[in-house]
Amino acid sequence: MNRLVSLLTVFSLGAAAQTVFFSREDDTTATTYTYGNSGCTVSLPMRWTNRLYAVTNIPGNPFTIWATESSSCGNAPEDADVVITEVANLLFNGTRTGVFNIDLSTLPGHLTATDGGTSVACPSSTPATKKHQLCGSVEYLYSTGIGGTTQYSKATAFALIYDTEPPGRPTIVSFHPQDSAVDVTFSVGSDTTRVTVEVMAQGESTYRTVGEALVANTSNVRGTGLSNGVQYLVRLRAYDGAGNLSDPSDAVEVAPIDTIGLYGYWAANGGDVEGGCNAAPALLPLMFAALVWRGLRRKKQ
Repeated sequence: MNRLVSLLTVFSLGAAAQTVFFSREDDTTATTYTYGNSGCTVSLPMRWTNRLYAVTNIPGNPFTIWATESSSCGNAPEDADVVITEVANLLFNGTRTGVFNIDLSTLPGHLTATDGGTSVACPSSTPATKKHQLCGSVEYLYSTGIGGTTQYSKATAFALIYDTEPPGRPTIVSFHPQDSAVDVTFSVGSDTTRVTVEVMAQGESTYRTVGEALVANTSNVRGTGLSNGVQYLVRLRAYDGAGNLSDPSDAVEVAPIDTIGLYGYWAANGGDVEGGCNAAPALLPLMFAALVWRGLRRKKQ
């Protein structure tokens, strides 16, 4: 009883519960982590950050961090949950932070009762999706005067998503031949993070990747390193955040074209490249006609 009175005296002005946030070490703004079968055995570096704490811990009660398959976090881990780590003596005001690692293969959804609860390989034979919540909580002593009660202060949950479902096939909306390249406009599903361009030339038996684009930045992707005048089959593939690969899009036929540009027309038709504009007056009509022809050719194609 004397210990309880002492604790209440220190914090007799009241208590403000902690606000703990979880974040990835490699991306402090992310609120989720998505991984596939190849990433199941990864040890994921994480960080906890406490931004306000002015409460009295019950002696011996640590701040507990655990993982659960439940849709929400309780006040403490249950039997089926997996405790990740514990933080002792979380008694302070201000900001404090710490790091810990999560062995993804030991999350509850990757354990089986038949093998005694040991970690097993993440399932990959059929597409699957599992979601875990990373939870944190501490039981503390709350006081508003003489007497007090115990309460729980919980961290903001962090989602760990295991995903082996491939994204949907991309759709090629339009395409345009370029000089040794092809420009493709596409549409993809909401789970796609990256699109790649694959090509196969006449006489070849396999596709090869010649370009990629992040979906968050654009809906166009460019394939480069092609040969002008050669007919290619061009298709796209989509990747999601877990690295799952989609089936290919329908293929289109594209033949890159030689577009040498204004400088190329100037040099090819007698322009004085090194001497500047000495030959300009005589070449202006020819350059204008060439540019018009180039525009009509592009429009036709």
